Amino acid sequence: MLLSGCSAEKFLSDGQTILSETKLVSTDKGVDATQYERCIRQRPNSKWFGAVKVPLGIYCMAGRDTSRHHRLHRMGQPPVIYDSLLAVRSVADMRSALVGQGYLHAGASLQQKTRKRRTKVTYTLSPGTLYTIDHIDWKIEHDSARAILSKKENMNASALYKGMPCDVSILETERDRIVRLLQDAGYYYVNRDFVNFIADTTSSSRNVSLTVNVSYIDAIKDSLKAHRRYKIGRVNVYYNMDRDSVMAGRLAPTDTVSDGANGSLYVYGRPLLRDKILLKNVLVREGKYYNSSVIQSTFRRLSALPLNDYSSIDIREDTARTLRSNGPGYLTTDVNFHTQGINSVGFEVEGTNMAGDLGAAAAVSYENRNLFHGAEDFDIKLRGAFEALGGLEDYNNNENYIEFTLEANLKMPILIKSLQKRNHSSVLNSVLSLVYNTQDRPEFHRRTLTASVRYTWNSWMNHLRHRLDLISLNYVFMPWISDTFRRDYLENNTSRNSILRYSYEDLFIMRSAYSLVYNSSKALDQRQLNYKDNAYSMKFSLETAGNLLYLISELFHAPRNADGHYKLFNIAFAQYAKADFDFVKNFVIDERNAVALHTNLGIALPYGNATIVPYEKRYFAGGANSVRGWQVRGLGPGKYRSNDGKIDFINQTGNLKFDFSLEYRTFLFWKLHGAIFADAGNIWTTRDYPDQTGGKFEFHNFLKQLAVAYGLGLRFNLDYFVLRFDGGMKAVNPYYTSTREHFPLLHPRFSRDFTLHFAVGLPF
Repeated sequence: MLLSGCSAEKFLSDGQTILSETKLVSTDKGVDATQYERCIRQRPNSKWFGAVKVPLGIYCMAGRDTSRHHRLHRMGQPPVIYDSLLAVRSVADMRSALVGQGYLHAGASLQQKTRKRRTKVTYTLSPGTLYTIDHIDWKIEHDSARAILSKKENMNASALYKGMPCDVSILETERDRIVRLLQDAGYYYVNRDFVNFIADTTSSSRNVSLTVNVSYIDAIKDSLKAHRRYKIGRVNVYYNMDRDSVMAGRLAPTDTVSDGANGSLYVYGRPLLRDKILLKNVLVREGKYYNSSVIQSTFRRLSALPLNDYSSIDIREDTARTLRSNGPGYLTTDVNFHTQGINSVGFEVEGTNMAGDLGAAAAVSYENRNLFHGAEDFDIKLRGAFEALGGLEDYNNNENYIEFTLEANLKMPILIKSLQKRNHSSVLNSVLSLVYNTQDRPEFHRRTLTASVRYTWNSWMNHLRHRLDLISLNYVFMPWISDTFRRDYLENNTSRNSILRYSYEDLFIMRSAYSLVYNSSKALDQRQLNYKDNAYSMKFSLETAGNLLYLISELFHAPRNADGHYKLFNIAFAQYAKADFDFVKNFVIDERNAVALHTNLGIALPYGNATIVPYEKRYFAGGANSVRGWQVRGLGPGKYRSNDGKIDFINQTGNLKFDFSLEYRTFLFWKLHGAIFADAGNIWTTRDYPDQTGGKFEFHNFLKQLAVAYGLGLRFNLDYFVLRFDGGMKAVNPYYTSTREHFPLLHPRFSRDFTLHFAVGLPF
């Protein structure tokens, strides 16, 4: 009531009105008008959650006195005063956009209605006839360029085809492709101005005859440069040096690096990388034709090295050598490589609160970014944690939890030579990892040793990220289990048995895995709130374990234990397959509002030497990144519920998972953002386990066992990360069969159905 009582009209001068609403429609139902909303140059005041103009209300509360209420003015948003000139320009932009997409005789108009000093504007698109290409003619003046572009593989890769719309964006894509092909073939002075298109239309037809003209006689003053192909001349590499001062001082190179017949690299400054590593990352070679893709790949490789601070590649014509040559021209390439500190030491301190049990942790780390002078990144970290546990009985008054972790990683770039040769754009890294973890609890002591070899690389202009875990060995050892814990849990047949016992036995896992992540845009980042890009991302991962060990055991007829399982080092090894798929899509409404969609599917199946998936590989539901009406690990599997109604960390796990979330995100003011969300999902088991009644997945019960939650969120965008508070309410609870309890949406009870989550980063 207070906000609505603050009128925005007091900020208006005579003749001014407030832009209250804009609407965009099309006379052709086949044309999506929303694609042209970007052309609207002036929009009304923003609304929280697309409904209420709260920022305008805050600004109005401050009044006209900016000296007294300047903070409220900054938090709010001033009224948008309607500008008819911007509206006319918006119409012109819409028509240009339609023409650019092939509607050559398109029109656009606007209609404005003003009432009580508020103006509503309706933009109407009249696309008309869509013109298409029915004939394509190529005119390539220079013989050498014609030979390159006319190759069968290059013509097949063209973005042009008969029947395509006369779309400027497609023509621009084709222009960039032609320029890239010529620049990769040595035409250094070729640019986008050398390619143009002529579209010939007739009044009696909607067909267009297109001429692709590749000509650069008049594009620059010296046409000889445009016709000439260029080779790489001298290649200089400068380590942490100012190239201009080097040239002025006429300094000689400190080293010369060569890989044989492919030319040399002249090194200035103190060499930091081994010759072999330098040659693998600097792909430019003396005597080779200029290739813009090789230049870009060199820059990406140098930028990806751990010790890189910043890099640049400067190219200039070697005029004297070019004049002496009767054939190609020559270019001098200067590679500037500046490094950051090679060694660094870090220290971290943190506090923990796990269900009311307070604790603290500290970690010290060391990193060397050039261990063997090959840009190897070595880091080692020691972390210790202490937690005071409460509520434990019969454990000899020892209620402390102590944990130590020692982790070492060695990342070595560009190790897989075969992939390196096939794809210059990929940056390849191999990572060797070793982790040792000790956990001492009053109930048990646990030791974990993990060793792995993995490869990571990017492809397709860095939109695709690959990770291959070639081999990962995981050994879990339980040196001590208290008599009380063993008696009450592991040897009590009336309580949780199979899954619980399996989780506290010595275990050996030998696994391999592959994951693929695709991002349509780098703007899709869990650390940032995105109101600009309709981006999406997909992730697929596949993991298997125990297959090789099982095959060897079968071939050599190894003995089995009492449960019929093969053993390695007197330990039954795990065997399973696990697959996951994750999808995120962002839908932009305007510059302050967006809708984000997320879905996740996962399944893990034990087979062969195992009947249960290891606890670390099982799924759980609930928490800040799942169905937010439940606490973490507090949901499922299926309609399972513990006897006392409390969270059962062991049995509330499954090997099948489904999550779906829809979230409306809006900018509030300052660094605050809000969200309205709805989540659905659960976990299940694929087998009947006696300790997880109602947990097995059955297709005819799928919808009945789907948990649903809704709620509100508040986010603090601190630029580098986001602090998030989400309050979720249960809407559908699969625990119950009665209508009243199964649908708390209709019969809510705050104390029972509400859960508050705090997290860092967005949920997806």
